[in-house]
Amino acid sequence: QQLASNFEQHREIQVEAHENLRSLLPKTGKQVKDLSSRVAELEKKMEEGVPNVPGTLKSLDGRLEQVTTKSKELQKKESSLDTRVSTFEGIVAVLNREIENCSAQLDTYERQRRHDREALEIAQRRITSLERIIGL
Repeated sequence: QQLASNFEQHREIQVEAHENLRSLLPKTGKQVKDLSSRVAELEKKMEEGVPNVPGTLKSLDGRLEQVTTKSKELQKKESSLDTRVSTFEGIVAVLNREIENCSAQLDTYERQRRHDREALEIAQRRITSLERIIGL
């Protein structure tokens, strides 16, 4: 039971981390889209001849690269966590099956013990009865 509890706790932690990563992905994707659109706007302004600061475009390109890299890292972590979660789900399923089997065996043993106890009590009563008869 301790092992099943530990696995369940670990599984919950893994699922929570997985959900946290999933919540970050849309935000990161939105940042990538925003930066991409900003870069496109700046490039359009440059083509129209509007003076632009070259450093701004370079910093946006650097930021876009950082966000893209972070997004890829988060996607890798998510797929890794997906694999871990499915592995732990399999382990928990096997442990639950084993617990059910053990519980069924315990129930069977308990019934057999009750049956044996009743048989002993019946035999004890017969012995007492026979001792009384012999005593008469």
